Amino acid sequence: MKVKPRYTAIILSLGLISGLGLGKLTLEPELIVEREIVTHTEIVEVEKEVVRYKVLDAQELLNFMRLVESEATSGRLDQKLNVAHVILNRVSSESFPNTINKVIFQDGQFSPISDKRFYSIKVSDDTAKAVTMAVSGENRHSSVYLMIRRWSSLNNIKWFDENLEFTFDDGLHEYFKE
Repeated sequence: MKVKPRYTAIILSLGLISGLGLGKLTLEPELIVEREIVTHTEIVEVEKEVVRYKVLDAQELLNFMRLVESEATSGRLDQKLNVAHVILNRVSSESFPNTINKVIFQDGQFSPISDKRFYSIKVSDDTAKAVTMAVSGENRHSSVYLMIRRWSSLNNIKWFDENLEFTFDDGLHEYFKE
């Protein structure tokens, strides 16, 4: 699937970068300003579909990165990118809330929220890059659910297998859609 961004701009504050422990983070394109993160609305062509992502405020972007990091801490960049796309796909879906924060904090959806890992995680450079790539539309997929079978309860596994369509396995998570 070839993705062509028509417009992308990400602005990161030095304070947020150091506050996340991101060190020498390099994102393309990048402008550094004081005290804010702004991602401008983007229009990305994915085959014949047009996808629009709204402006993200600093807290929403930080929450997005924290969830991806806590879901795929040991994962490769591509695995983190897959997790990020689940969040964005949910935002675009009629079946889920329409903001990143509402998707992340929807009751019972993500184990890092319920077990509190989300609140203490440090975001890695790879995770920040994966989220940036996802917002830019890179390597997009259509899945809205993910699961790590070996860590899931039998009831959850049964629900996934009986109610959803398996789409792919990236070696860390299995992905599904409705």
